[in-house]
Amino acid sequence: GFFNWKAMAKKDYIKTGRITIYASPPVKGKKYGKTTKAFRSLMGKAGVYRIFEGRKLVYIGCSISDIYKTVLRKFQIWNDAQTRLFYNANKHTYKVDAIIMPSASYTEILDTEYHLIKKAKPRDNKPENYSFYNRRDLYEPDEVEKEIKKADIVKEDDLEFIDPKDIPF
Repeated sequence: GFFNWKAMAKKDYIKTGRITIYASPPVKGKKYGKTTKAFRSLMGKAGVYRIFEGRKLVYIGCSISDIYKTVLRKFQIWNDAQTRLFYNANKHTYKVDAIIMPSASYTEILDTEYHLIKKAKPRDNKPENYSFYNRRDLYEPDEVEKEIKKADIVKEDDLEFIDPKDIPF
């Protein structure tokens, strides 16, 4: 159906449906695969994202500038000694959904990420991943929930048919 993007831009948060990340996953020796158009609509967007392996929620993260790039890093093979989270898109199908938060502060984004992790306890989020987070007693879960609940939802199909340049948030 036709999506009213202009009306949506005035809202604070926008939730996406689950979006397939790869049209074709990275092949051996190549750093990147071909991502879907719907997933590319998250380029340059700030907010919180959830990664699903099949139907299982495996990770929640956030980005203050580019959800697309941040998510893709989880599928990259790094050639260094650091242990990082790595998802093999050749082994499983991965999807992502996001809460796009165009005018949120860094604090609001972190509060939302922490809130969702605490609520859902994804498989690969370890408490030490957010040990730097010092607002456990300050943030207001009810406020975070309220903002998330009133967000408009845009489905994967709507994102497939629009030029990302035309998305107003």
